[in-house]
Parts: sequence; C-alpha cells; structure tokens
Amino acid sequence: MKPSLPTLLKYSRSIASLSAKQLTLHQLRCVGTIGQPSALTHPHLLSAGHLTPGLSISEYAHRREAAAAALPSNSLLVLSSGQKQIMSNDIPYEFRCNTDFAYLTGILQPNVRTILDSSGKWAVFIEKASEEQARWDGEQLSEDAVLEHFGADEVHTSEEFEKVLLSKRKNVNFIYHNGSLASQLFEGVDVRASDSILHALRLRKSPTELDLIESACESAREGILSIMKHVVPGCSEADLKLLAEYRMRKHGGSRYSFPPVVAGGNRATTLHYVNCDQILREQDLVLFDGGCEKGGYCSDISRSFPVSGRFSAAQREVYEGVLHVQAEVIKFLQGGIRTLFQLDDFSLDVMRSTVVELGIAKRDISKSQVRKVIFRATVDCFSTTVASTPPPSYYFFQVRHLFYPHAIGHFLGMDTHDTSSLPWTTKLDDGVVVTVEPGIYISEDNPAPDRFGKKKKLLTPTYLLTEHDIN
Repeated sequence: MKPSLPTLLKYSRSIASLSAKQLTLHQLRCVGTIGQPSALTHPHLLSAGHLTPGLSISEYAHRREAAAAALPSNSLLVLSSGQKQIMSNDIPYEFRCNTDFAYLTGILQPNVRTILDSSGKWAVFIEKASEEQARWDGEQLSEDAVLEHFGADEVHTSEEFEKVLLSKRKNVNFIYHNGSLASQLFEGVDVRASDSILHALRLRKSPTELDLIESACESAREGILSIMKHVVPGCSEADLKLLAEYRMRKHGGSRYSFPPVVAGGNRATTLHYVNCDQILREQDLVLFDGGCEKGGYCSDISRSFPVSGRFSAAQREVYEGVLHVQAEVIKFLQGGIRTLFQLDDFSLDVMRSTVVELGIAKRDISKSQVRKVIFRATVDCFSTTVASTPPPSYYFFQVRHLFYPHAIGHFLGMDTHDTSSLPWTTKLDDGVVVTVEPGIYISEDNPAPDRFGKKKKLLTPTYLLTEHDIN
C-alpha cells in the first residue's frame, strides 16, 4: 500500500533537505527507473520533491484529492496518457501526454492508464519492462517508481487493466474516462467524459501554475523580440520561425505550444496559415502568432510588425485602433468577475466604434441591434439554445466576417486552448488565465478604403496574454 498524504509530505520535505550527493544515493536506493526527467537525472530542470518542473509531489496529491471529492459516490475516473502517433511506417511523432492525465498524475509517458475512485484510491497500469524496448526508447517506468516516486496506491501491468477495472466497477454507477474502452466494460454503468470533472479543477491555476505560465510567456517574448530585431526584406518566413523557436528553447521552452503562424502580407489573413514558406517584402507586415510550452504550460502571444522597421501612416492607424480595443477589453476584464461571452460581446461593441471611426465599416447600426446579433452568432457557435434569433445585420457581418473573424480569446494553461469543454458563461474568477486578442484583418478582398491598400497588405492586431486574477 502507498503511504498517505501526510507521509508523502514528510517524504517530500526529507528529500528536499538532502545534499545533491545524498539525494542521488537516496533515489538510487529507493526508486526504480522513472522513464522521464527527475531531480536525479535533470537537476537543472527539477528540484528535489518535484515530479515535473515547479510542481511538487504534494501538489499532485492535492489534485487527486480534489478530483476524488468532485466524483459522485460510487464512481471511477479512468484516464489514459495516450499513445505515440505514427508519422510514417514505424517513425513516431514526438509524444505529448494527454493533459488531463498529466494534470492528475505527473506521469508524462505513453501507454499508461490510471483509475481513481471516489474514495481517493489510485491505481496505475504500465507496460511490462522490455530490454528491447528500452534499447529503442530509453528507460521505462518501473513498478517501484510508480509507487515510490509518483505515489500510487497500486501498480499493475497493462495486461491486467480490464480485469482490474471489471473488479473495481462492482456497485459503480458512473465511469468518467478520456478514451475508448471496450464495450463490455460499460454494461450497466453511466459513462461520461472525464473533462466534465477535470476541466473545472484545471480552470483555476495555483500560484505555481501561474508562475509556469508567466515563465512560458517570458520565453515566447524572447523569441518574438529576436525576430523583430533580425527581420529584413528578402528573409523568409521559415527563417523567422526557426529563429523564434531557437530563442524560445534557449530560454527554457521545450517546443512550440502550437504550430506557429509566421505570415507576411495577405497570407496573414489566413487564420491558420502554417506553411511559412514565402519571402518577405519590404512593404509587408509580418504576423507572428505563436508561443512555447515550458514545464508543461503554454503561452500564446501574437505581434504584427513591419519588415521595413517602420509602419506606414495607414498601418499605424489600424495598429493603434487594435491597441485601443485591446486596452478597453483589458480594462473591462479588470472591472469585475466576467465571462468569455461578456468579453467577446464587449470587444465587438468597441470594435464597432473603432472600425467606423477608421472608415473601414461603411455602415453602422445601434448598439442594441449589434448586441442582439452578436448574442445570436456567438451563442450559435457554441451550440447553446437561443429563444429567438434576430435577423442578420449587414454591419455585424462586415465586422465579424470581414475584419475581425475570431473570438476575443480563450482559456490558457496546459493546453493553448485550455479546458475547452467549459462553456463561455464560466466565470473568470481568481486564478483563471485568458488571452485578449482582438484583431483587424484587411486583405485585398475586403471593402476597406483605398488608403489602407489593396496589394495583399495585412493590417493585423497586437495580441497580449493577460493573466486574470481578481482579488
């Protein structure tokens, strides 16, 4: 049996007091192969008593306690870390662990499963150790490490998973899971998605999580500043993409948090442009939309800047217009507990007056009409029932579909689009992190005045990451 939480905390404090040499000997004596970075193998990344960078044994134990408390009585939470995805034949992509699984366990390896019951008992299932597999993939997670390092109550082989699950599901009413399970495991049980339990827990970040997100933002900032300094006419989008990634990794990032957009000119009006294979011209603006993952947490920052190093008068007008929208939304966000729905509604209201003042939108309607149409379109996007649907508005479609085609932001955390199962009506309370990213997109097909250009010239937003932490 695994030690209780107080014992774990005592263990964490005791190893934290050891010297580096003592710690090495202690871990070699007490823990088997871990299969991922630890304070023993990667002291430059992890401190003693931490399972992943910045996150302690006790923080993971508290997460499991909270998850068990959130489960209905007589229910199970069944999670899989995921499998390696194959790029070609037997060549795998780099593995990224399912974030719900990682959040609960601290284990970051493929082909691992876990069962947590509503009493808080935690079982882990791992593949049998294989010397041949270790030759190809490196050391594997051992049973001793599951118990002693990660703190599980039980450890089993993957082959025992179905047998153990069937034994545990006696008198169980609900199973929450994040993957596919054999149908016979479901008989007589109400099966639900695990994110309905875990995303509410993941929404509010602990102080340590906020530090990790801030650190990921700092690393992304270094990458963006580097390409701003080095961009010149004739360089390629790929040059900037590689330079930004190098600088992010140099400052501790482990990878891009999503495929970045590095787009010059009219290409930046394609929201998910990821080809990054064109040459940049002197008159172009460049949109960089990217971020890095660091310690398991993501950043998402975008900037638009001129290749020439200087905005034209029209470019500056629109750039400052977007800054105004962003500043107003941030001010609104800081004014009390809001929701993403309210932020998006407010951003469209401010954007309405901004594009009209700039002369980009040729028609206007009243605020009340705009809000009705905004409500209809936004709610429809998120599959919520609306009692009555107002008619479409020419103005609304000008703003949302031609110049500002995306929402104001999203939750941010272990995933770039974090806790995506939560509705937009979720309150942005203490410790919730959101992005605030308005934008004005003008391409050659948009009906903007001639002074903004018709030669595939992009006028895009400045985006900021904002930590929302109302006291």
